Amino acid sequence: MAHSGLPAISVVLVGLFGSAGLSALTDEDIHMLQDAGGWEYVKISNASNGFPTKHHCFDGNPHPDCNGTLVLQPEKTFVKKIYINGLPDTRKGKYSFAGNQITFVDELALQDGPYQITLNREAKTLVLEFAGQRIDLELESQYRDKLKKKKAKDQR
Repeated sequence: MAHSGLPAISVVLVGLFGSAGLSALTDEDIHMLQDAGGWEYVKISNASNGFPTKHHCFDGNPHPDCNGTLVLQPEKTFVKKIYINGLPDTRKGKYSFAGNQITFVDELALQDGPYQITLNREAKTLVLEFAGQRIDLELESQYRDKLKKKKAKDQR
């Protein structure tokens, strides 16, 4: 009986183009990801440690003592600044895209990722997922605008 060769072709195609469903980011996606103002951390959670957890500062609600931004610069460098209870944690390094994934390598040469990217250009949100960890971000300019509108509404 003749072998069709389809599984071998599938393996070659996956090797060339990544896993099934992996699509490359468009120029428009990359332009948004590299917004000069960066991305505001909104939620951080981890489901892979046996029970789902959420970071107390990044639970989807603004906290006065906690905030953070991730800036992806066009020259493929990043700056992550997080403040928890007023204490800074800053990381810098390089990043790379592969399909719809991003991998970070920080200033200590530690690799983080690859994270699966889910970008919603209309909502201006970004979700990064890797090994059960989920990071929800919002375009920083939109996040600040929403905070200003909420404060104005609360003061009425």
